[in-house]
Amino acid sequence: MVTNSLTWVYDHNYAVAGADLLGQYQNSLFRKKQFLTGAVGSSSSGPWTVPSSSNGTTASAADNWATSADVNPNSAGNAHSWIQYQSPSGMMLGGNSLYWLIDCVDASPGTPDAANFYVATQPFTGGSTTARPTSTTEVVLPVSTFSTGGFVPRTAHGWRTTRGDWVYVILNNGGQVPTAAFICAKCDNGESSLLWPAFCYFNLSTSNPGGALGATDSFLFSSNWRTFSVTGSPAGVSGNATTVSITRSCSSWTAGVSNANTVIADAPIDGLINSGATGGYVGRFVDIRSCPQNTVSGTSQAPQDPDPIVRKSVGGLWLPTPTGTVLSF
Repeated sequence: MVTNSLTWVYDHNYAVAGADLLGQYQNSLFRKKQFLTGAVGSSSSGPWTVPSSSNGTTASAADNWATSADVNPNSAGNAHSWIQYQSPSGMMLGGNSLYWLIDCVDASPGTPDAANFYVATQPFTGGSTTARPTSTTEVVLPVSTFSTGGFVPRTAHGWRTTRGDWVYVILNNGGQVPTAAFICAKCDNGESSLLWPAFCYFNLSTSNPGGALGATDSFLFSSNWRTFSVTGSPAGVSGNATTVSITRSCSSWTAGVSNANTVIADAPIDGLINSGATGGYVGRFVDIRSCPQNTVSGTSQAPQDPDPIVRKSVGGLWLPTPTGTVLSF
């Protein structure tokens, strides 16, 4: 019997709390913090830590987000919240960590619709109640559009491994399309054992036809992938490889020809550095597979031989999910 290679931790079907849009914004980011740090979920093993944060009143080298009320968005230059996360050691080569920062800067904080996200291979330092910390290796990711659809019921789903990989989605109930979705995954068997984490962020509107995540509205077809390394550029790739994008090398294949609308068992996902005429192999995602395009999120993957792992579809991915779990979308 084939089992998952990694140990997975889950926080599924969380009903985002809040009496208004601001409350939902605060609660969703706080719940995500609880999940990453091991305070909630099916296990507390292998959590990320919080080296520094601000709740808009106190900024220090500590976790200042004790409740949802500590998540306070505000316009740039004014007192606001931010939080830095550090992965378990080993997400990067040589026992190094990956760092991720949420900066709750929003032009209209009373009805929040945005937050800035940064990823770095070196710690974020400095910071105050009015300004976020910075890192010499930081890369900014696209801004979230959390308020898409207005004040409506929302659900969050989380997946995390005890070595540090994670997936998190927040969606408007019944919309199928996450208004904020993230993945941080360490690819295995990369070129020269680079083991670079691949990081993707995307956000979508709720107007996607048919309700399912389609050909262009999914993790696999997002253009927002980034890969990070502490070892410099691979052969043939110029510049700083910490900011090069990656692409997917497989969806579904029949006789060597891509056929993404045909159900084929366990199509693996490979990361490829894409830098013009040159590139490099990052590695293969572990326990995560590609599902056919237009697969409705929450669909169960039929057990396959020789890989009968229980998975559910989320944004074009088959993600490991406990037997009997029904994901609300």
